[in-house]
Amino acid sequence: KSYIDKPKDNSWLERAKNLPSINKQLEAKATPKEELWDSSVKKEIRYIGQAFKLFLICEYDNKLYLVDQHAAHERVIFDELRKQKGVQKLLIPYEFEVESDIDEFLSEHSDVYTQFGIALSRKDDKLWPLSALPALARPYEKEVAELIKTKIGSDSEIEAALYAIIACKAAIKAGDDIDRFSAQALLEKVFELEDPACPHGRTFIIVLDENELRKMVGR
Repeated sequence: KSYIDKPKDNSWLERAKNLPSINKQLEAKATPKEELWDSSVKKEIRYIGQAFKLFLICEYDNKLYLVDQHAAHERVIFDELRKQKGVQKLLIPYEFEVESDIDEFLSEHSDVYTQFGIALSRKDDKLWPLSALPALARPYEKEVAELIKTKIGSDSEIEAALYAIIACKAAIKAGDDIDRFSAQALLEKVFELEDPACPHGRTFIIVLDENELRKMVGR
């Protein structure tokens, strides 16, 4: 019987799927930066490529990193929003109506949004024009208005919710292509983070140790 007629042995595929160390990495929760990499020594981040139009793959300090491109970019934009001071005025204010409880809250606390670069003024009963936004939020006045229509809380709660929505909308999405230059630039920012988790608290990094990978293939 010829070689090509021999039945295929696919048992290796099932064994690979059940590798405990891989499963452990995939199920791991957010890990503090100090356990992921040592920022005290500047090392090269070698970008390898994109997988499934979702993960950016890179090599750093004898480890292989898989980085969720959307969640990582979302976190980077979130941090930039908290630092930026640029405000974009709208040529035509975006008007929206609110319920009575939100109308009362905004009447007393509209300055909460002012400190985040959002200009609101009450035009009529329950009608609020939005006339300025943070520069990075300019294309998302509808999403910002929807948040304002439903959000009551402290300054920090409103800030977190506001910037999380803007960052999520502005970030590169799962399924998007990303060029090598942009991927490398994003990874450089990721490796500067103190806590690599997205604004929603989800980890976006999977780490595979070189020695562990070598053991898996008997080296």
